[in-house]
Amino acid sequence: MVTRTKLVRLGNSRAVRIPKAILNQVGMTLGDVEIEVRGRELVIRPVATMTLSEILKTVSPGDAALTAEDRDWLDAARAGNEVL
Repeated sequence: MVTRTKLVRLGNSRAVRIPKAILNQVGMTLGDVEIEVRGRELVIRPVATMTLSEILKTVSPGDAALTAEDRDWLDAARAGNEVL
């Protein structure tokens, strides 16, 4: 489907109005997008979002290991009214 639309001024930037039918066709709604330049073309795609459970699946137990510096900081004597 080819549709013509306008490039319009939006402050110091420019904006493209994307018809709702096209957004529906590709399953996009309001939100953040990525813009990529390929030669003289612009590619617009939604930013991939992950749920907390998806993010946690990418973490391994070794990722949470404390460094010697972390351990020294945690084991240091209190210097004021800190609460851990």
